[in-house]
Amino acid sequence: MDMSRIVTSLLVAAVSCGLSFAQARSDVRVLVLNYRTDVRVLVLNYRTGHPVKGWEVGLHTGTGWVVGRTAKTGEAVFRIFDPVPQTLSIDPEAGGWSAWSCTQEYSFQTSEVLQTGIAGKVFNHPFCRTHISSTAAHAGEIVIYVRRLNPWLTFRRVLWETFYG
Repeated sequence: MDMSRIVTSLLVAAVSCGLSFAQARSDVRVLVLNYRTDVRVLVLNYRTGHPVKGWEVGLHTGTGWVVGRTAKTGEAVFRIFDPVPQTLSIDPEAGGWSAWSCTQEYSFQTSEVLQTGIAGKVFNHPFCRTHISSTAAHAGEIVIYVRRLNPWLTFRRVLWETFYG
C-alpha cells in the first residue's frame, strides 16, 4: 500500500513538472511571434571605408537603448519587435570618449531603413578630414562612418565637452 502511494506521488510530480515546462515553451513561442525584423548597422572607417571590428554602437528601438558590438564584417545586428517605431536613433559612439562619429545624422525613418537602407553623410569636422565618399546601403541597413581617437585627441575632446559641450 505504501509503495502505490509513492509511485502515485512520483507520477503526479512528473506530470506537474511536464506541464510547467510546457507553459514556459509557449511563452517563448509568443516572443518569437512578436519578432519583426533585423536592422543592421554597418560601421566603416571614415578614411579607408573598411569595416570596423569591435565597435560599440547604440540603437534606440522605441522601447529603449540597445548597445551592440560589431563583428569582423563591421555589422551590429539589432532585432526590432512589434510595434515597430517610426524612427530609429543611433548613438555611433555608445558613450565612449575615444570613439568619434563622422556621420552627420542620428535619426532615421524606420520605413526607409527597412525598404532601401540609409548611408549616413560624412560630417565636415576637423576630426573627419580626408574621408572616403559614401557607400551604398542595402535594405535593412544603416551605414555610419567612425574613427578612433588617439590619446591626445581624446583629451582635447574631453576638454571641449567639459567647457563647451
